[in-house]
Amino acid sequence: MLCRLRGALVAAALLAASARAHATPDISLGGIIQPQLKWQQHDANANVANQGESGFVLRRARLIAVGHLPTRSILWEARAEADMVPGFQLLDAYLAANAELPKRGFWRITLGQHFAPFSRQTILSAADLQMVDFAQLVSLTPGRQIGISGILGLPYAPWLQVSGGVFNGKGINVVENIDSNFMYVGRVAFRPIGPRARLIESALGEDAVWVAFDISWNKKRLGDFSEKTLLLGADAFCSFKGFSAYVEYLWGDVTYTSNAPNPNYHLQGFNAQAGYLFPIPGWLFRRLEVTARFEAVAPNQSVPITGPGDPTQARWSMIGGLSYYHRAHNVKVQLNYLHNAQLDDHDAAGKYAGYANDQFLAQFTYRLE
Repeated sequence: MLCRLRGALVAAALLAASARAHATPDISLGGIIQPQLKWQQHDANANVANQGESGFVLRRARLIAVGHLPTRSILWEARAEADMVPGFQLLDAYLAANAELPKRGFWRITLGQHFAPFSRQTILSAADLQMVDFAQLVSLTPGRQIGISGILGLPYAPWLQVSGGVFNGKGINVVENIDSNFMYVGRVAFRPIGPRARLIESALGEDAVWVAFDISWNKKRLGDFSEKTLLLGADAFCSFKGFSAYVEYLWGDVTYTSNAPNPNYHLQGFNAQAGYLFPIPGWLFRRLEVTARFEAVAPNQSVPITGPGDPTQARWSMIGGLSYYHRAHNVKVQLNYLHNAQLDDHDAAGKYAGYANDQFLAQFTYRLE
């Protein structure tokens, strides 16, 4: 009887090993849809070409395909994500390999088009935001690029995670590196609480504390001159028993070769936000959240602006919001009021360049992934 039992156990182990060795891929399809109602304040006294319109907006409509293939020691992953509005745009298209290391360490390598590991706000999913939309500083970050990156959770110290990557540095969906220059990105994150906690905003996930530092350097050839961009950033996040807070600062230095028509300049971005999930008894327990944000961005401070609405105009916003999470970030309704103002409020001729452009946004999110 004992021999038969041992034989059965050995056979079961061999079958399990065989199944792992010949694992079949797990393929899933999903998407994100975010319809929005928008009210836009118009300033009749401001000479701004496009102040935005009020009405219903389909903010995002995305299709997502994800495949996983577990093997004996490596988990392979492929992901494709595309936005359908206002026109088709490929977002993610990559292959990744993941594996565990001894003493709670891990590694991951990603090849293809994906987020460069720079800025917590930037590398978040659009469906996992605490506010209706990203902070404005994401317009200053590398964003999605084509290249290779890796992340290492150190054995014996999984709370220390080091990321780095090499990319073409030409932007999203630019498939050729026409000048043969590269962008180099690095990120170090200290995560003493929740080292494997999912990257989301609000306190809907595990309790977490982390602080991270970023660096990026990129060189691009622009005709007969070159542009060099150095970016430095830092961000911190915490969540505990319904409360969450996050702050991020970004600084950049952009320089040109001597024959360039553009002057050198600095750029800055700042974002601070917090939220609290009310412990209402019953069905609404930690489903209603009050949120607040202060942000400022200065894309280029080297030359005076040409007038109100100039793309380089430094600006700031104060935002208050209320969110209802029906199924965490997968099904939610968010209300935000944005008070927008300008830091650069005079143009090159000394004329006042401030204008009123507050907004109210109501957005529904549904994600299937």
